[in-house]
Amino acid sequence: MSRHILAIPLGLVMGCGSILGIDNDYEEGAVVPSEAGVDGGDASNGSDATSDATATDGGCAGHICGGVCLPGTDCSTCASAKLFCAGTHACVTGCSSCPSTIECWTCSGSAKGSCEPTPSAFCLSGGYDHCSCASGVNQCPGSNQVCLTGTCETCGASGTDGKSCGGGLECAASQRRCHD
Repeated sequence: MSRHILAIPLGLVMGCGSILGIDNDYEEGAVVPSEAGVDGGDASNGSDATSDATATDGGCAGHICGGVCLPGTDCSTCASAKLFCAGTHACVTGCSSCPSTIECWTCSGSAKGSCEPTPSAFCLSGGYDHCSCASGVNQCPGSNQVCLTGTCETCGASGTDGKSCGGGLECAASQRRCHD
């Protein structure tokens, strides 16, 4: 009789996890197999992928760097994926995995990148801490930037049309992207 009394509350507690949306498999700071390699690979397998793989947030309230959930939204410490994608919480190498976004960078001490919703992206307005490019566009952290009067500007911002982007590309401001 005492076994049945104990079994009922235990069964209720275990069942509440699925009702409350508690993920028994998620562990803060753990590598999530479906997300490994998002920022350049899991060091344990030696991979060095640079794809724009999309990861789901898996319950992570911060950002996912190399399959590990970390606090905050700053991906600057990730090995190769320096852009934060708010939709997935993943650090990515480019914004193509974040639909309807544009690559934006700020420099307040160090470069911090994010994939921002288009057309309301803060980096198209000019009111933010720009990165410096005194020696040219190759100093800009983003692949979708031009160098105007010593500051890195996102292609699509005022005055960027037809300007040179990194890698010999040219800014098409109406498309908000650099192309060849």
